[in-house]
Amino acid sequence: MTAEGTGLSRRTVMRGAAWSVPVISLAAVAPAYAASGDGDLLLDSSTYDPASGQGSFVLQLDPAPGPGLDTGYFVFSDPDFAVQNASYAVNTGDSIVSVDYDYANPPGPDSFTITVNIPGYTMLIINEPAVTGTLTLTQSSYSSDNGIGQIRANLTPSPGPALDESYVTFADPGTRMSPEGYFEYLDSPTNSQINLVYYAAALPRPTTVDATITIPGYAPLHVTQIDP
Repeated sequence: MTAEGTGLSRRTVMRGAAWSVPVISLAAVAPAYAASGDGDLLLDSSTYDPASGQGSFVLQLDPAPGPGLDTGYFVFSDPDFAVQNASYAVNTGDSIVSVDYDYANPPGPDSFTITVNIPGYTMLIINEPAVTGTLTLTQSSYSSDNGIGQIRANLTPSPGPALDESYVTFADPGTRMSPEGYFEYLDSPTNSQINLVYYAAALPRPTTVDATITIPGYAPLHVTQIDP
């Protein structure tokens, strides 16, 4: 989605940010900024509409001003997203970055991430939809003898969304969900407890399994299981 080299892609449309103070163009040469990783990136707001595939977010940079902007600073987990415009607005000593983006062939996906990596500032990962819930591990077991493992967790708040096997990833490529495993709610329609059963198929079977459960709207749950 990012154009080669620097600057905006051919889809970029510059648009002034809605601020009473001057807007700094992407093409402008910004003054010196913080050394790599010294500054803070704070998410001020974000919106996203899956039906239209359009979204936007606003960041605060501290200290200000930040460097000249480049589309390469905004990386989407789904490459069909593209930045339409991005601009600075300086207000009360902080740099405000406003970014609008869209999806190539709407409707867009229900969930994705945006990694923001602006030189001089700590990296920021934006989750869409916004992460508001937590997954709490309640039970975990794994045996390398038969390769079968189980993970149970509670969702707060509930009910959770419809489950999909793509929400579960394993560090070991030989560990999988299907056909032996399954991913389900134990208390439908309350949908507050998930039950995951998987199978380590590759031989020799691993003694340790690393699993990550990423359900839209909830912080990822990382589980490391060691065969006792």
